[in-house]
Formats: sequence, C-alpha cells, structure tokens
Amino acid sequence: MSVIVNSSATQVITTESPIVVKQETTNVTVKFNSILVQQGESANVIKVPFSYGDATPKLIGSFVGTILSVRLVIDQAFNANASLRIGTTAQPGLLMESTENNAIEAAEYESTPLIKFASPTSVFLSIALSDGVSVGSGFVIIERI
Repeated sequence: MSVIVNSSATQVITTESPIVVKQETTNVTVKFNSILVQQGESANVIKVPFSYGDATPKLIGSFVGTILSVRLVIDQAFNANASLRIGTTAQPGLLMESTENNAIEAAEYESTPLIKFASPTSVFLSIALSDGVSVGSGFVIIERI
C-alpha cells in the first residue's frame, strides 16, 4: 500500500499499487511509522547476508539515527532449532528478540523498534545453534533515517 501526503492541500491518497511521486513543492514532510522525515532526509537501507556457520555475534553495521525497521529474511530454513537475535552487545535482542522469528521456517520477520542511536552504535546478529544444525541462511535488512 502506498500513501501520498500533499502538504499544500493536506490531502492523503492511498493506493494498493506502487506509485511514482514527483515532488513539486519545497516544504515536504512525510510521516513514516510515527517518525517525521524532513525534506532532504532519506531512509538508508543495509542488507547483510548470514549463514548458520557465521561467527557470532555477526556485525551488521554501525548506525546513527532512528532504526525504522528490522527484517530477518530466512531464505533457507535451519534444519534444527536456532535462536536469532538482533541488537547491540549490551542488549542482544534490542531490535529483534528470538521470540519474534522462527529459524526453522523460511519466512520474513519484521520489527519496527523506532530506536534512536545518538552516536555510532554497532548492531549484531547473534546466532545460538542447537546440536545438529547444518543448514540455514538469509539476510538482515535494517532501514534507518
């Protein structure tokens, strides 16, 4: 679903299909997940692959700003139980707890933490495997402003 907000006419248009927007004004403010994005700001997306055999915790990146969404895409399900958490060294499940995903099911899991990092903060994927895990992989996708 796409939403366009025309700030000069305070008009909201909702569509079911993707749309292209041409900006014709200079004062544009978009509200996304309760976070205001001012003109000139844009969401940055980082996508990092992972596999069951990766060293843990795996560094996803260092972030400053507000984390809008965290997606864990499991494209090859783990063949035994595994616990996957995304967060910081001090709080490994800050952005996504292991209870918010299921590593033995290929699917996409999303959280919207809306957490703001005022200074560069390293974000990690922590992988805890049960005995016998020999497959499992996917991507972590983090969107921030």
